[in-house]
Amino acid sequence: MPENTQLIADLVLFVDEGRIALQGKPDILQNSEHPGLLRYLGRAG
Repeated sequence: MPENTQLIADLVLFVDEGRIALQGKPDILQNSEHPGLLRYLGRAG
């Protein structure tokens, strides 16, 4: 996870282009293939 994130809740929201793109438990960030999230995490191919 990027250095500018902190675990402060047991649920997360990822907002992409002004809309909620993902919502769920933190592991959703590790398992998602959402292009905006992958860019944010530096994993875009």
